[in-house]
Amino acid sequence: MGCFSRFSGWKLTAVYLTILVSTLTTLLFVTLFVSLFGLKRDDGDDAATIGRDAGDALGQSVLYKGNCDTTATANLWIHLLINIVSTGILASSNFFMQGLVAPTRAEVDAAHRSGHWLEIGVQSLKNFRFLGWRKILFWSLFSMSSVPLHLVFNGCVLESKGTNGFTVMIGSQELTQGGWKGLPSITAAYFDRLNYSDQSQGLGNPESLEKLKPINDSFVVNSTSGNWVELELSECIHRYNNPEQALTHWRHLMMIIYDFDDIYRNETVGWKRADVLMNTTNTADLNATNPLWSVAAFTRTGRTSEASGSLNQYMSNPEPSYLVSTPPDEYGNTSPNSRSYMNVYGTWDMEGTRNIFDPQSGAIITDPRVFKTKYRVMQVDRCYSEEYEAPCRLSIANSLLLIVCIMCLFKTFLCLLVLKLRVWGDENPLMTPGDAIASFISRPDEETRGMCTLTMEDLRKTTKPTQTRLGEPDQNYKWLQGPRQWQNNSPRRFGKAVPRNIWVLSSLLIGCSLIVASVMLSIAIRGQALRNSKFMHAPQNEDVQDAHLDRLPLISLTMVANTPQLILSICYLAYNGLFTRMLAEFEWSKYSVAFRSLRVTEPRGSQNATYRLQLPYRFSIPLIIISIGLHWIYSNCIYVSNYEAYAPGYPYNRTVTVGLQFSSKAILVGLLVSIGVAITPLFLAFVKLPGVMVIAGANSAVISAACHYPSTKLKSLSRATSKMSMRSNEYDSMSARLIGDEEVEELKDVSRRKIKWGRMSMGKSDESSVGHLGFGTEELDIEKPVEGEYYSGVKDVYDEGLRRMRVL
Repeated sequence: MGCFSRFSGWKLTAVYLTILVSTLTTLLFVTLFVSLFGLKRDDGDDAATIGRDAGDALGQSVLYKGNCDTTATANLWIHLLINIVSTGILASSNFFMQGLVAPTRAEVDAAHRSGHWLEIGVQSLKNFRFLGWRKILFWSLFSMSSVPLHLVFNGCVLESKGTNGFTVMIGSQELTQGGWKGLPSITAAYFDRLNYSDQSQGLGNPESLEKLKPINDSFVVNSTSGNWVELELSECIHRYNNPEQALTHWRHLMMIIYDFDDIYRNETVGWKRADVLMNTTNTADLNATNPLWSVAAFTRTGRTSEASGSLNQYMSNPEPSYLVSTPPDEYGNTSPNSRSYMNVYGTWDMEGTRNIFDPQSGAIITDPRVFKTKYRVMQVDRCYSEEYEAPCRLSIANSLLLIVCIMCLFKTFLCLLVLKLRVWGDENPLMTPGDAIASFISRPDEETRGMCTLTMEDLRKTTKPTQTRLGEPDQNYKWLQGPRQWQNNSPRRFGKAVPRNIWVLSSLLIGCSLIVASVMLSIAIRGQALRNSKFMHAPQNEDVQDAHLDRLPLISLTMVANTPQLILSICYLAYNGLFTRMLAEFEWSKYSVAFRSLRVTEPRGSQNATYRLQLPYRFSIPLIIISIGLHWIYSNCIYVSNYEAYAPGYPYNRTVTVGLQFSSKAILVGLLVSIGVAITPLFLAFVKLPGVMVIAGANSAVISAACHYPSTKLKSLSRATSKMSMRSNEYDSMSARLIGDEEVEELKDVSRRKIKWGRMSMGKSDESSVGHLGFGTEELDIEKPVEGEYYSGVKDVYDEGLRRMRVL
């Protein structure tokens, strides 16, 4: 703390925020270095990519690979951490941006002399006209460097949802006891006779010994490995007959069947092809007993049928299919002229044979073209399911992380430049209303003398302010200077502190964003009903179907998915600005209720240090939490999806599906929360402000006009002198140049004490017809303004007193 002891208030906060951004940037670079050189790279050699290109110039590094539930939980917390880190960096950036647009006293004086005013304590683009080019450049660079962070930060860590394909081995009880000697299945003979091409070889077709043998062997040694579990038929069908369900904890399936008429289960060893098949032409192993009836392979992508095309298949198809109903001849053939077809449900194609499988009873009606009458109906007795965790993974997209690191390094560099300009430099910007009040009391601005009743609304009503001077009564501001009757007819509310153009622009920005979100919700619900949608990243959510998005690289996909994040941040800046203005007015108004110390950058006397710019922590912290929550909700509305479907047989290659998905439920939740948050300032706008003070609205002219303290040593200044002084090109106000050292010390002493705004007793005597409103100390007996009385500046009061003295 010793090296920072010379800093106080927001300057110390700026130093801490620079350290925070530097530390986070360093951690991000360390993460990138570890990802590139310490973690295993996912080169994708064993993966076939479907849909859009998942390419990453620097590749992806595997952060975690294992249990899918653990992966999903880790992904949730990592993305919450990402949102917290990004919010910290962006909030720090916003702090420095507001510090850059805070004007110095010289810039305020220049604006007042030219008939303009600036805004104090808020981030206002209105100040740009009188700021130096360097500050505007730094502000613009801070703003532009935030855009890439919004667009890519959330996509730096990708969750790949794995799902298992599976092989179904259908056979007798002997199959579970090691009785299968590697013979092709009973139905494979018909498959070979029809000369079927192996359509599923690329997906791991298990019809070869080297692919089926390990599966059967693993069951035989189940007593030691314990990875096969017996299932009831209903649970078996629920687990394996749903193509749109990801198979993450289970893999292969073994179904034990018997002849429906074999009530006593006599045929437990197996069957002979000569006994089962109608046509045995060119069929090998006719008399060999074989416990393997049939084999089928299924791929599960974990996606909907529409998204995955024909990759996902039912075991028992719930959709109707046409089946030959005419009995075949002794060779299994039917005459084309005598064939008839029926529409049936539950078809299951086993190695070229067309069968019907009833998932309720477990009955299998075999293909009449292939099997003899005795084996026309088979019955599933029980199932065995293999426990196996599909390897889900968390990966770091190195190209995206590199972009984040570069932008954060750039922001760190900008923070250091702002520290040099604003903290270590000679400038003393008016960061808070307290800084402005202290400055204007210590060095009164002649341009606003005689306007103690000036309000923000007065300046808004004045025509052509750019062509006048605040201090020249013969111009358009003449009616603003001099005695005016105090009227407190209209109620003072929080909303009046915000200029109408700010209300309009903020409402249009936030309102249009909510309209766009409503349209998105309507489109999303048409694409997927709310009952079918999942709130978080889930396979059940629908794909974004757009031909222009096809084949986009990962970086482009991530930017498209995170566009709502950017819109949310822009709306949040406008939203934060509304609160900042209203709460700045709240702080200003409390000076008319009780004597209070000023909140300034460098406290003296009774003044308090300000570690924040404007929003109190009891408001800023909840707003930051709301921002983090909304960013997290929005990250679930539309997101980059990455699914890895593992083949049903060895070598279990991956099929990677990359694209964009949306969640109707997340969009609905995000819209409802956004609407609730958006209307909150409207309720605050109608809350009454404390006290009876003039509405400042962060306006420098109004603040200046209220800060003319009736010094007992202040010299009376003639109008001629005033006009001559205003022709100077110097930035310092006239009163700052003309008052003497004693007066300066008196006014500085006033600004360092507890002060209150109101009617000053020494500003209005019994012989005076004009009073004065302003900040004063406890010795002045500050009172509330009286309805109907006339008030003006201290100069008018003194001029009237001098005139009376001359008469006497």
